[in-house]
Amino acid sequence: MRPTSTHKNHADKENAPFSESPAAMTGERLRLDIGPLGVVPRLVKALRKLFLRTAVLVLLVVVAVIVLVSWELTTVARLDAGHGIQIRVVADTYWHRDPIRAYYYEVHRGFSTVVETTYFGGGDSDVSFELRTTSDRKLVALVESSEPNIVYAMFDIATGETWPRDSGLKEHRQREDTLLARLQQSHRDITFILCDRVSGGASL
Repeated sequence: MRPTSTHKNHADKENAPFSESPAAMTGERLRLDIGPLGVVPRLVKALRKLFLRTAVLVLLVVVAVIVLVSWELTTVARLDAGHGIQIRVVADTYWHRDPIRAYYYEVHRGFSTVVETTYFGGGDSDVSFELRTTSDRKLVALVESSEPNIVYAMFDIATGETWPRDSGLKEHRQREDTLLARLQQSHRDITFILCDRVSGGASL
């Protein structure tokens, strides 16, 4: 058996390439990740995401402000319904260069709003409106002057019910027929019809 040379082993270790244990290498990488060189890229990435989100939010706010400023309702008629009630017709002038306008109605009692702005139809910009009432003046109907048989809105002063805002459900449909029948009884010379029941649709 040959004797082992301790000098040779020491020489081999000195000439061997530099190496580290996996634990040591992991620790070094961890120090690099949490050191200044590792934090900066993460910070830049986070700031970039924050900037993009903020830019999108600002853009949405700007668009919303433009729409709100451009969208304007103009009062085109104030009609006295009696009992301190006023029916107002307002028009959407968002597309003010287009002759077709969207029309809404509101019901006011003094300084209070009884019925909020409610859409009822679209049509020309030179439309005029008037009211038809029952003989006891407790039910009012909004019609267009040139076609007074087509009803665009109704308001029951006694109960506060309104059409078309309260329309949609089956029981509301039955109520609409009741309101229309009451209106019809006070106007034997004309046959009323609700605008959404006109064949082909009613246009102002």
